[in-house]
Amino acid sequence: MSLLLNDFKKIAEKNIEINNTYLTLFYAYNILIIYYEKKSNFDKIIFYAEEAIYAISQKKYPLPTLPFLFFYSKSIPYAFQNRQWTKAKDLVDKCLKLLPNKTFNYHTILVYRAMLGFHSGNYQLAYEALKMHKKAKLEAPLLKEQWQIIEAWIMLFAGWGKIDLDGEKPNFRVFKFINSVPNFVKDKPGHNSVIQLLKFLFFFQKEKYEQLYDMSTPFKLYAHRYLKPKLNARTRYIIRTVCAVADEGFDKKLGIRKAKTYYEKLKNTPVNFLEQKTVEIVPFELVADTVFENL
Repeated sequence: MSLLLNDFKKIAEKNIEINNTYLTLFYAYNILIIYYEKKSNFDKIIFYAEEAIYAISQKKYPLPTLPFLFFYSKSIPYAFQNRQWTKAKDLVDKCLKLLPNKTFNYHTILVYRAMLGFHSGNYQLAYEALKMHKKAKLEAPLLKEQWQIIEAWIMLFAGWGKIDLDGEKPNFRVFKFINSVPNFVKDKPGHNSVIQLLKFLFFFQKEKYEQLYDMSTPFKLYAHRYLKPKLNARTRYIIRTVCAVADEGFDKKLGIRKAKTYYEKLKNTPVNFLEQKTVEIVPFELVADTVFENL
């Protein structure tokens, strides 16, 4: 298989001349990207995706958006994986310009812009993405639930003073939020774990400590039952981190000391944007640090 892929790579490299048809270029660059995906060479993937977009854009006849969307969809997650935030923002913004704002693909790519705000430390960028989403008023059930989760994160961080809601005070009702994401609640190993984490964090922010004490043990059991040690490791560690703080009565010194083991495991387990790109909208290290900061 490796030899066959090498042969295809050589053929592809001979066919990436600018005068070839856009379909020839599309398939040639696709083969090169597949080759470097097998090699886990993220820089090469981004390079060839951008080169493909440039080469195809030079055609003088009308083209569909599909080839451009394909290569942007390939390059953006790898830019995230490489922590190339400036590059990621550039790719996201260029892709958004190609897409009508009332299309499903536009709002799917816009999710990356919201994520970028939290992962790059420019939290306000996430709120700008939310406003762009709301302005378009797209109705698509699963995508709508994804944006409900994004909005919950934004409201949480606005409550901690890290995001300015254009001068407005955050007004967020946790149980109304949970009722608004019925499909994601069923995704026990994925999105529901984040929904439950958000519920925990909003209770913490509002100092509802009795509810948090009641929630801590069931939350740990939930993590043990539904979250796989390898696939969902980071979600398990953030849940155990915040529960450890609760177990110590939200005492800053004792809570951080007890949470340290899980927190260190979290930091030593890198996020995989290629497999769980919509689960970790906010980096879990940032969540833990913000909890410690507000004890």
